[in-house]
Amino acid sequence: ASKPSTHMAAGQYLGYSEQEARFCYHLLVSPDDAQVIMEGEDDVAVRFANGDKILEQVKSATKHNALSDWSNDLWKTIGNWIADIESGAIDLHRTQFRLYVTPSQSGEIAVSIHTTNDEQSAKELEKLIRERRDALPRKPNCNKHIEALLGFDKNKFLEFVTRVSIESAHARPEHSVENLWGPTYSKETKQRLTNYAIGLAREKANALIKLGGEGIVGASSFKKEIQLFAARLNLPTYLASMSPEPTTVAVVSVHAQRPVFVRQLEIIGIGQDQEVRAVADYLRASADKTIWAEEGDIVQSDLDDWETTL
Repeated sequence: ASKPSTHMAAGQYLGYSEQEARFCYHLLVSPDDAQVIMEGEDDVAVRFANGDKILEQVKSATKHNALSDWSNDLWKTIGNWIADIESGAIDLHRTQFRLYVTPSQSGEIAVSIHTTNDEQSAKELEKLIRERRDALPRKPNCNKHIEALLGFDKNKFLEFVTRVSIESAHARPEHSVENLWGPTYSKETKQRLTNYAIGLAREKANALIKLGGEGIVGASSFKKEIQLFAARLNLPTYLASMSPEPTTVAVVSVHAQRPVFVRQLEIIGIGQDQEVRAVADYLRASADKTIWAEEGDIVQSDLDDWETTL
């Protein structure tokens, strides 16, 4: 088992929509037997069944170029990965490293790192970094991380730089998820699928992290839930539920008030478990009606007509 990384950020992911979107993305594109982790070994990590991994750092840089030649975002990420390799927290030979940056940005050294795939291009990369840095009037702030890469053992340097990829192609990270849906879906349906998928991924990881563990979600089960939701969206007369499960406190409170439908269920002796389930369904349907109305899927007359039909 890998040692825990000294650069983990467990419990800090709340509010980081970039990481949530990339977490969702990897759940959707990874093999069925893979596990995806939120804020474990890195911002997002993918564990494959054969023991290989992807470690991804997610950066949002709207006010500066995170991929410029001497960017602290770029070089600190590289420096942290190298430190974990040297400490034994990361198995270099079984790990792919990815830096994901939004919005779309670029830099010559970053492009060179991304395209390095053999010994010759690795030598050219090392030469480029040295020459560019040594031509500066003074060393950049990120120089200690640059030295960490240039001072790497020759074989490790080659292995590492050929395993690093840099992706920066989207204005927003959720676009990486939205682009996965097929051409048969409308723009509105793609947006709804994207919102639901990211929300579901966040909910699953958050529940696990709150229990004190890692936010590990299996790709197979997650994709099945998304496929089911997508199928429901394609039914023309079916409005899929968009609201979260009501809390136990809310369900117990409504059940204790014994509204008409609960008293009706009591009369036929359906049992308390079914009564509680009915209350939960009632609360969720009430929330869904609000969401559907806000989305423009229904108007008040639709509900009036349905009530009359019932």
